[in-house]
Amino acid sequence: TYQLAAFNSPVWFNVGLFESYKLKSMSEHWTYDFKTKKIKPLENAFERPQCSACFIQSIDDSIEGIFELVRNEFPYFTEGVTGWVDAVDVAKVMCLLMDSTIQEQRFVLVAENKSYLDVFTMMAHAMHVKPPHRLAKPWMTELVWRWEYLKSLVGGKVATITKETARAAHEKKYYSGKKIEDVLPDFKYQPLEHSIERICSSKSTVL
Repeated sequence: TYQLAAFNSPVWFNVGLFESYKLKSMSEHWTYDFKTKKIKPLENAFERPQCSACFIQSIDDSIEGIFELVRNEFPYFTEGVTGWVDAVDVAKVMCLLMDSTIQEQRFVLVAENKSYLDVFTMMAHAMHVKPPHRLAKPWMTELVWRWEYLKSLVGGKVATITKETARAAHEKKYYSGKKIEDVLPDFKYQPLEHSIERICSSKSTVL
């Protein structure tokens, strides 16, 4: 058997980019070397990426947690941009690929590249609440991750916001999900706005 696809959160788009596009980025992370069985510094962050959401407030990494943050009218936003895709589309692609003869291929699934502000605003409008309206500048998030670090030292808990995630929230990264449409002509991504409206209506008991 072999792994055909991996089910990831819409914000986990670092995985596979080194293998597919040979992307490089300086890293301050450490990683486990399976050959030497030792911990060593990681020079390229894309080789062993961290799969986590880049938000400036600690939330559960789930769709409920993200929508709950917006529903509570959290006022701050960053100017970061990233790719977004509906989990329904991910599941659909997995099924289509399993029924196809396609093998040994990697696909980045991205319906649209949107800023966090745009997406959070769409969520807020769908829930009839006030969208984020205060820009969190880099110096503000720099203070946040330092404060979280100090709290982790005192409290002995893992910091919910790190230097890497705080800075990533300001990055503007654009991805292309066209490759899957080229090999699966009948597949079309769902518009992000439609996905948000569907989630708001289906999660009404949570939201």
